[in-house]
Amino acid sequence: MRAAAVTLAATLLGAVVAAPANAAAAPPVRINIGLVADTDGDALLNRLGIAASEPRVVESIGVLSVAVPADAAQAAVKALAGEKAAVRFVETDHWTAGGATPERLTGRELELVNVPNGGAHLGSDAVTVAVVDSGVTANRDLPASRIVPGYDFVDGDTDPADDSGHGTMVAGVIAAAAGDDFGTTGVCAACRIMPVRVVRNDSEDQVEGSVADLAAGIVWAADHGARIINVSLFTFEDSRMLAEAVRYADGKGALIVAPAANIGPDRLYPAATEPVLGVTQALSEGNAGHLNTEEPPWVDLAASSSAPAVDANGRLRAIGWVEAPAALTSGAAALLLSAKPGIEAAGLREALMKNATPANYRMDKWPVDFLNVGRALYSLGGEDTVAPRVTGLGLTRTQGGVVGQVAEIWPAIVDDYGVDHVEFFVDGKPIGTRDRTWKTIYLEPPDDFAGTIRVTARVHDLSGRVGELTQTVPVDTAGPVGGSFLAPAKSTVYRRAVPVKVVFRGTSDVALATVNGKDMTRVAGTQDWQATVEPSVTEDGEYGSFQVRVYDALNNETIHQRDVIIDGAPPTARVVPAQNTRVRGSVRTYLEDLRDQTGLAESGLWANGKYVGDGIGRWVDTSGVNGNFVLTWKLTDKAGNTAVLNRTLIADNAGPTATVNPSQNKRVRGTFTTSVTGVKDGAGLAKAELWVDGKYAGAGTSRKVSTGKKNGSVKLTWKLTDKLGNARTYTRTVIADNKGPSVSITKAPKNKAKVKGTVKVYVKASDVSGVARVELIVNGKVVAADKTSAYVLKVNTKKQKKKMKVRVRAYDKLGNVTYTATRTWTR
Repeated sequence: MRAAAVTLAATLLGAVVAAPANAAAAPPVRINIGLVADTDGDALLNRLGIAASEPRVVESIGVLSVAVPADAAQAAVKALAGEKAAVRFVETDHWTAGGATPERLTGRELELVNVPNGGAHLGSDAVTVAVVDSGVTANRDLPASRIVPGYDFVDGDTDPADDSGHGTMVAGVIAAAAGDDFGTTGVCAACRIMPVRVVRNDSEDQVEGSVADLAAGIVWAADHGARIINVSLFTFEDSRMLAEAVRYADGKGALIVAPAANIGPDRLYPAATEPVLGVTQALSEGNAGHLNTEEPPWVDLAASSSAPAVDANGRLRAIGWVEAPAALTSGAAALLLSAKPGIEAAGLREALMKNATPANYRMDKWPVDFLNVGRALYSLGGEDTVAPRVTGLGLTRTQGGVVGQVAEIWPAIVDDYGVDHVEFFVDGKPIGTRDRTWKTIYLEPPDDFAGTIRVTARVHDLSGRVGELTQTVPVDTAGPVGGSFLAPAKSTVYRRAVPVKVVFRGTSDVALATVNGKDMTRVAGTQDWQATVEPSVTEDGEYGSFQVRVYDALNNETIHQRDVIIDGAPPTARVVPAQNTRVRGSVRTYLEDLRDQTGLAESGLWANGKYVGDGIGRWVDTSGVNGNFVLTWKLTDKAGNTAVLNRTLIADNAGPTATVNPSQNKRVRGTFTTSVTGVKDGAGLAKAELWVDGKYAGAGTSRKVSTGKKNGSVKLTWKLTDKLGNARTYTRTVIADNKGPSVSITKAPKNKAKVKGTVKVYVKASDVSGVARVELIVNGKVVAADKTSAYVLKVNTKKQKKKMKVRVRAYDKLGNVTYTATRTWTR
């Protein structure tokens, strides 16, 4: 495309402006159009009916960028894409961003990339580095005399002042002045800065802009003589316009450096656009966090993750994330170009990458090597005639120069080109070699040692020259000696883990004390330290401890521990007798298997609610009680935990109950059976015994008793005994009746009388037990019977033998019998 055609389009498009959108309309969309040479952009847009505004022309790469209404953007892109004879490419513009996330400075940021610090290599003011960013504002560390004219593509003017501080800090890392006793020193301290503003402040430490402005800024910087172009910005989308801008600047001999952000393996642009030098941040272990890819690799170098810089307001700050690595690399490239002005961009790129420090290959799948400024500078033919100087050991974690624990050694080294490696010795014995700038060497002093050791740092520079420093280092790794607990007392008992006031008396060298991780307070005017804290409790919850750690000024530690007892559980025991045991009379109750962590302090027994006494064994009297009898043991341990153990016994102080047979005053004769039935007793019947008229008759629940010929009272005495020994006696009196009834014939034929027909016999009978019946016996056979008084018996003599022997027999109700005298009848 010819410049005239693009210029014409830019002029004409000023009149092709869409009508203002109302408040609800979406903002216009910018599209970037790569025109074929000699294409009239204005005529093309008019022919396609595309209403465009805000034209921007990047003549050097033949790109026209315009804004179109949002609802017409898709159609415009489609229409322009169809114009193959006039349009090389068309794409929707998108955003680009950057963010200088603040980092904590260690003071070793420049040392990690091996920036020469001997003062011989500060760069040249003939070298200009373009900072394509948020603009640059002069400050004490980067005066206006070091800043060449630039351009502002955001506002379209020649005042690229920084509205965020982002670009100013990037420029300071690259070229901050040396020897001004302010701020920091840039990698190329004599180089010049060309500010090109392509992004605006978005939020704190964040900037945002468009790809179109970024591409225009890169082209402008190349057209205005920048040999190094630093782009501390990125976008996620590949862009044809941005790629053409990169290739154009490369064709003009410029080396472009851009950040490869540490947000994953996704490619970022322009860092992933060849031949841009893509730089990411290195982590503390010397790896880049798996950002690269195997084929083709898109991340070229890694560098320190932060760097010191002065912002637009003159404040010394730290710039972090990936802005610092890119800026350090751009400064390195400028330093190399200062040393060898005729070197081309490809040569700079090769020198930086080929002389990088090998990465930690164990950490990354596709490692990224670490920027080594001094080695790259030395590779261009530098001559080093001065040995390195070690000005200090840089021991960390010391107190007044005394080493009190494991310390890192970071010696302060001055050299014109930089360090190749450093050897470390303690009392002449090697302890390690730092052959990577990030590698940490630890000084591990002896435990419980107070004295001195000799530490040596032997430095080898890139030319093989050696510098050495040996220092006698005082060491104190012994913690404070002595001290004792004032409270709590040893083996103090607590019911639960509650806050306790802990008092520890230390010695004069105690500078700090903690108990169970909580800071203790020193009691004014004393060596006593105190704090209120809960004890640390063992897993089983039975013991606690207070661990006091006392530290001296070097942070050396001595540990003291006081153990206490945590007893939150009441005593346990087994009460004898067991639940629902039947008892009688005096019963002994006691405790078995008594257990408690701290021991029993007191115990007491209540029987049916009445206090009996203390101890773990007592006699209780159940006499007079039948039924539930409640024992209550109350146990209290030395921690104050109380257990109440209840046992319900069945008091049984009564003998068995039963029914005695025969009943009272029952009449009996001969041998009869007496028994006890329906026996009831909770404990169960043990035995039943019988006495008859005071004489023991045997045991069992049923016995036969012979009354012989006795008539009158018979006393039966039953004694029933249960299994507890309770006895109950039952007395029964029965009437022995072994005498037959009195019987007489009151009216009947006399002895030897002659009879005929039916004869009646009238009988009188009586008995104390009652007459059961009266029978008339003729010739030995009962011929009549009567049960009702007066008794009349009939016999038909015709049916009898001629000679009849007659008598009357009477039975009482017990079966006793009486006969009358025999009479003889004839007929």
